[in-house]
Amino acid sequence: MDILNNIIFWELITSILTLIGAFTVLKWIFLLIRHIILTVKKAFDREKTKKSFRVIPKSPELFKPKINYYETEYYKQTKEYYYDILKNPGKLGEYNLYAKIMDYENAGSKFLFNCYLKKENGETTEIDVIMINVRGIFVFESKNYNGWIFGDQKDTNWTQCLPNKKMAVKEQFYNPIKQNDTHIKALKRYIKKFVLYYNIVVFADTATLKGVSVEGEYTRVTNLKNLRKVIYELMLEHNEVLNLEEINRIYDYFYPYTQVSKEVKEQHIKNIQKNKSPE
Repeated sequence: MDILNNIIFWELITSILTLIGAFTVLKWIFLLIRHIILTVKKAFDREKTKKSFRVIPKSPELFKPKINYYETEYYKQTKEYYYDILKNPGKLGEYNLYAKIMDYENAGSKFLFNCYLKKENGETTEIDVIMINVRGIFVFESKNYNGWIFGDQKDTNWTQCLPNKKMAVKEQFYNPIKQNDTHIKALKRYIKKFVLYYNIVVFADTATLKGVSVEGEYTRVTNLKNLRKVIYELMLEHNEVLNLEEINRIYDYFYPYTQVSKEVKEQHIKNIQKNKSPE
């Protein structure tokens, strides 16, 4: 009788362990299937979101014909999703600038965005937008500001006046022409060939330029709506200095500087905060 009881006992234990083992296997199978389903769903949602922002509905003047944002050079270089740049005034200003003149690509021009170059002191300077064209290198500083803008080319700081119910709020910011001069100086350290450099500061159309004084054959300050006219006039005034092969060579050389690491970008921000000038 005792032997029979032992056999039944051990058979019961074996059955319980088998059930536990089967349950564990089923649990892992369930978790694996769940992980696969969530991964597929996440990828599907990402693609769905991406497609929903493909055709840009903003400003009919800027986006004719309709632009597939995810096929633009701006997206290819920055990897910024469109719904992210909508929340970032600086990025949106850069993209609006590019969208205004992107058709120059059809004539062989090349664009670079957020190019980090070393200055003489070893720190980096970030260039918003560069257009390499047969008539030279157009260096753009984008300012997606509103309000009234006051400034002189020789001033260290410019002033932004924002309307307020009681009194205007004034904000100082570093002279964007000088800021762009630093960008051009950095470019010249890398390019030994003679090239014309154009210093162009572009404010959003929500800004009103009041008493902005600019001198120099290659320097301009403009609103976005007048950018094409400014570039066209500069091109009429100057001869070609680069051929298509040289344009591509310069683009290929500087492209890696648009793909810098997160550490380089973070150090750049630290340097700005230390020096208090956004060069």
